[in-house]
Formats: sequence, structure tokens, C-alpha cells
Amino acid sequence: MKNQLLLFYFCVLMTLSYSSLADESMQITPANKKSSGCNLSVHGFKSRESFFNFFSKFKADLAKKDKVSISKMILYPLSTKIDNKKVQVTSKKEFIEKFDLIFTKKVIRAVSKHQVKDFFCNYQGAMIGDGEVWIKQRKASIGIATVLN
Repeated sequence: MKNQLLLFYFCVLMTLSYSSLADESMQITPANKKSSGCNLSVHGFKSRESFFNFFSKFKADLAKKDKVSISKMILYPLSTKIDNKKVQVTSKKEFIEKFDLIFTKKVIRAVSKHQVKDFFCNYQGAMIGDGEVWIKQRKASIGIATVLN
């Protein structure tokens, strides 16, 4: 029992220490009480401005269904589902061929409605909608890693 209590206090202390180290300039204020907001630095995003620029361009390109431009925003392999089967899309060519199966009406609607204040972030990245799209930073690149249609 003592060990469990010590472990609990240690975890609380580490969480408080980590959250105080997070860069406040990378914080996105939550849209409502349902969202806890998003501290981009928790996932390792390097720049708030580059993150917002990426999101704005992605949203605009998706509205135009610009497959070629969006194919350059993907962090391959892209995790997704096609015909209710988990799939890894491994190339720009494959992505462009399967674009309409990946970006369903549901996904497009979620992205088009999404505002910066709506982001949720955790160690996996920044989430659009209810998890339809996950944006990550890998090394110097920001990109789309997962599309859950």
C-alpha cells in the first residue's frame, strides 16, 4: 500500500513538473469545456506558426480536393481504413489513387468545420474533429499521419 501511494505521488509530481515545462506560447485555448485545449509542445511541434500554416493550407486544399498538394502533406505510411480494413498507404501515387476512399464526406466535413480552438493534443499528435485526422511532427516535418474515416 505504501509503495502504491509513493508511486501515485511520484506520478503526480512528474505530471506537474512536466506541465510546468511545457511552452505556454504553444498553447491553444480550448473552444469549450469539452476540450482541454492543446499544448503543441507536448507532442513536439516546433513552431505554433508553422503548425497553423500547415492546418490552414490543408483545410484549403481539402476544400478544393487538391489530391496532389495533400499527397505532399502526408507522413508516409499513412494509417487509414478502406472498406473497413486497416490499411497503410505507402506512396503519393497510392494516396492519389485512393484519395476518395480515404477522404470520405465525413472526414471532409470534420476538417471543414474544425477551427484552431478545437484542437486536442496528446503524445500522438494534434487531433481534428473526433479523431478523423491526426497531425504529427516527425523530425522537421509536420504532416498527416492518420485518417480515420
